[in-house]
Amino acid sequence: MKSYVAGFLFDKKEQRVVLIKKKHPEWQKGHLNAVGGKIEPGETPLMAMRREFWEEAGESIEDWKQFVRLGSPGAWEVFFFVAHGDVDKVRTCTDEEIEVHCTCLLEVLPVLPNLRWLIPMAMSLSHGESADSFEVQEIRSKQPE
Repeated sequence: MKSYVAGFLFDKKEQRVVLIKKKHPEWQKGHLNAVGGKIEPGETPLMAMRREFWEEAGESIEDWKQFVRLGSPGAWEVFFFVAHGDVDKVRTCTDEEIEVHCTCLLEVLPVLPNLRWLIPMAMSLSHGESADSFEVQEIRSKQPE
């Protein structure tokens, strides 16, 4: 199974969020996504989130909180995290650009479609609303013949 992490770093007022402009994989090219990547052997999702954010955005963020896990049984899973910090300190450290955007512009930004609901979910959960975390699993059923 392929395992990934993705994280949203917000400013303290949650008016701005750190995103990355993707060049690869091809299906994400030109779109904004959360900062993240693959979980390496021996890493926990939290360890991978800390490492990936450091490698891609140049900031060491310790207090990531997992808020959702998306997955397809036996195929892939993505652990999503949220944290708050100084978004003005991030910088581009790879060939993909790190950008800070106003959360009020989500409807017009070229984000991957799931970010339109993942970012508001991250914001609501960081205020203690609803559950501590969610798990969303893809279920494929056979089509009737």
